[in-house]
Amino acid sequence: MLALVGCAIPAVDESKSKDALEIAVTTQLGVNATFVEGDVVRLLVTLNRRAYVSAVLENARGELQQLYPAIDVAGGTLHAAGVFQSIPAEGQGFPVVGPFGAETVWLVASDRPLPNWLRRRAEEQSILVGTRTEWIADMDAYAATCDCRLARTSVRFTTSAASFSWPP
Repeated sequence: MLALVGCAIPAVDESKSKDALEIAVTTQLGVNATFVEGDVVRLLVTLNRRAYVSAVLENARGELQQLYPAIDVAGGTLHAAGVFQSIPAEGQGFPVVGPFGAETVWLVASDRPLPNWLRRRAEEQSILVGTRTEWIADMDAYAATCDCRLARTSVRFTTSAASFSWPP
């Protein structure tokens, strides 16, 4: 069972037209939630129209990692409109591991397949080289030339190390 507490405000593409693409995201614990090492994070995403979706994690050190889709899926994953969909699939989640602190997941949606934001792979992880500012500039450059609807939004949360030991 998921609690849709504190849903994020939908982000709308800059065109603000009646045909604009809108995306909203929260976590299974809401926005600005706190997750502890060993927890899993699931994103709940909704769109006002069918679109391809991609998600990138900015961890507590400012490093960028593609969370979704998997590194071998090009173009993003097509999502239906009007329903909350779990990323990853229901019953799964992204495990909370260090570094701990304030983290942000950026979501991008487009009515056309998205470019591959990955610039290199490291140990089968989807690591993006560069800063958030450079990645956003890449998205802006794509938006200026793609002849597509594009929206982006983010959800922030905090992660921390487990503070218990077993046996008590």
